[in-house]
Amino acid sequence: MPETPERLAAVVLAFLAAVTFQLLLEAALVRSGVSTFAPTACLAAFAGTGMAALPLLFLLDQASGQPLTVSAVVIHVLAVALLGLTLFPKAVGDAVRTGRVVEFLAPAAFAWSGALSFGAVSVSLGNTVLLVGALYFAVQALRLPRTLHRRSYWWAARALVTLLAGTGYLQLLRDGGDLVVAGERLQLATVVFVALTVQLIPPLVEAVRGIDRGLATVDSAVVLPFMAGAVAVVSVSGRYSDGSVAGSWQAVAISITMAASAVAAGFLLRTEAASAVFAPATLALLLLLRGGHIHEVEALLAIFAVFSGVMVAAVPARMAKGVYFIAARILTAAVAAVFAHDVSASATAVSLTFAGVLVLQHIIRGLMRNRLQQIPFQQAAVWVTLSAQAVLPATYLSSVSQPEAHDGGRWVLLLELAVLLVSAVVAHRIFTARGAVYFTIPASIAVVVAAGPEVSFPPGTWLAEPLLGHTAVPLVLLAMSLVVTCVRLLVQPGSGVPERWFWLAASLAFGGAGGVASVDVSDTAMGMAGLVLAVVCFVASHVEGMPGFYPLASAASLVGATVLAASVLDDARPLWLSGAQWEDFLPWLLGCAGSAAVLYAVRWSRIPGVGSHPVRKLSLAVTAGGGFALAAAAGLLHDDTAVAGTCLLGAAVAVAFLEVPRAIRFAVAELGAVLVLSAAQRAVLFVHGARPEFFWVVQWFAVLGAVLAGVRYYVGDTLEGRIRGGIASGLLSFGGLLSIVPGSLFPGTVPQQLWVLVGFAVLVLAGLVLAERTFVWWGAVGVALSVMWALRSYAFAMLAVIALALIVLAVWRLNRTAP
Repeated sequence: MPETPERLAAVVLAFLAAVTFQLLLEAALVRSGVSTFAPTACLAAFAGTGMAALPLLFLLDQASGQPLTVSAVVIHVLAVALLGLTLFPKAVGDAVRTGRVVEFLAPAAFAWSGALSFGAVSVSLGNTVLLVGALYFAVQALRLPRTLHRRSYWWAARALVTLLAGTGYLQLLRDGGDLVVAGERLQLATVVFVALTVQLIPPLVEAVRGIDRGLATVDSAVVLPFMAGAVAVVSVSGRYSDGSVAGSWQAVAISITMAASAVAAGFLLRTEAASAVFAPATLALLLLLRGGHIHEVEALLAIFAVFSGVMVAAVPARMAKGVYFIAARILTAAVAAVFAHDVSASATAVSLTFAGVLVLQHIIRGLMRNRLQQIPFQQAAVWVTLSAQAVLPATYLSSVSQPEAHDGGRWVLLLELAVLLVSAVVAHRIFTARGAVYFTIPASIAVVVAAGPEVSFPPGTWLAEPLLGHTAVPLVLLAMSLVVTCVRLLVQPGSGVPERWFWLAASLAFGGAGGVASVDVSDTAMGMAGLVLAVVCFVASHVEGMPGFYPLASAASLVGATVLAASVLDDARPLWLSGAQWEDFLPWLLGCAGSAAVLYAVRWSRIPGVGSHPVRKLSLAVTAGGGFALAAAAGLLHDDTAVAGTCLLGAAVAVAFLEVPRAIRFAVAELGAVLVLSAAQRAVLFVHGARPEFFWVVQWFAVLGAVLAGVRYYVGDTLEGRIRGGIASGLLSFGGLLSIVPGSLFPGTVPQQLWVLVGFAVLVLAGLVLAERTFVWWGAVGVALSVMWALRSYAFAMLAVIALALIVLAVWRLNRTAP
């Protein structure tokens, strides 16, 4: 024959046949007990040589259908299968070790031949290899004892059968055939899913029989994800060949089957902890894949709701009972809501149905609370239900706020909020759910807001018009805050329970909500909100023993009174006051300064717990002083109210003087005197555009410095008196110096020069009285300079004589004074 690829392929086939014959002959000898040279190595060499010859034959066989290659694969696969059946697991004598090696030859040959067949020849040849392999593993499993070893062979056989089902149907599709069920050609993924579903039967049967549930759980945990993958392929990718068809029953069927399979696995393997993952994971995946099909969602939720209800009674673990009980309640409510939406497509119907289911759960919980004591998480279920009821109104509001929503209306929102209020009270009183009563706080606020104009509904719905006006909403909330506070004063809730702080949380929440609702609506309501907040904090500080509320209460009363006064006075302007300046200042005078006066009066009152507690009295004093200071600043801004502002500043200084420690009272009084003097100058000198002489402005402070120095000397503080006297003398000297400088800021008038001369004369006399030589010499020099300046004019001759007489008297006095 000429050298052709066919001839070479025939040679390779003949070689493979010879190797296969040697393999079977060696196996027969080993099986019969005949001793041969290195039987294990020979078997491995013959099998490996056959596997190595297959790729070469695939390359050389170019004939149509590759008959030589097909023959070689069949011969090799059957030979290796026969080798395994001959020597494993019933090898005898020294052949036991050989049998163990042979056990791995058959799976390796199947894998190698199958990969080459599918990749290089045809699907049909690959299916042949899969069929031989599946039969081999099944027969071997029957020959092995009941151990994990046998189970691994069953797993291999089942895996090959499942793979064979898919590739077999793929071969059928490629050959132009198909399977039509209910008018539809089956998708490839559907066939694989059916095969996987059949594979789930053995572990579930074992679970029923009670044989090795742990391995059955592992088996199910492997099969279920592959089933889920098939469902995903059908749902996302559609049919294998020509895409998905709208309304196909296959996706629906395998989704329901998947749910039933997961539920069955979870129920039958319920004693195994790992099985608890099957149902929730499957539900989450199916909702993700099939969430757009409402009928399927209804069926899925119903299946898992029933499963959860059954598992409450079936699972042995107490903790698991509670989890399944909560899941059953949630899924039941979800089923009802989805079903209502499917039937009516109305947001109102869905919301009311969901609300009804939640109320029904409360009723069932109340009727069966004695029978359900063994199930944990009962209180958690109550909290979950209450939370769902709290979220439901917001969900409904977002769905019906669209212009095209003409059903339902404000009454639905108010009804659901009222149901939440009642449910919270029932949960607190009957179910002993500690803290459930706190749900009534946001519910009450929401009821008032929902009754107002801030929440709008489309025209045509019932109660589309608001029940409360813009101003009524914050006023009602503030009234609720005061009512709760008054109830707390009459009722003692007890200590050590969450309900102890209910009144405080409710009062603060109602007051805060009222304040927020009053913004841009009513300044009067905003001011009342500040006063209500102050009342609540004052009461809380005393009845709950929490002094820390006093700073907030004091500040709130100050702000609230000011805002309220501004609003009231703006509506009813007093006739006895005219001018825009007084109209701007009057709220500060009556509101801010008035509330500051009241707070400071409370500071010195005999109310128990006020004057004796440092935090409370300091809060009142600081707030009162700050109120006086703010009102003073507002008054000093205008000319007509500057005098009142000066008086208020004096009140603030007086408060500071009384409250600071004794050690710094003089310093505070002196600083306050400077501030008050500055304010007085603003009220007297700098009014109506006047520009007073700067000389006299400075001399006011010189006089103040002299007075302060005198006070210091009077109390015996010589050093501080000397410092303040020096400052006063310096201001006097500065004014005198500039009064004689040509072109200075001071015009140097006669009254100014007389003032300077008299001032230095007084300084001399003060120095003599206080025995302060510094002041005497300072005054003498000032008098001398003043005299010298005065001699420039005859009119001052007499004044000069007097001044010289004073100098002589001062020198004589100093000479008689002991050093």
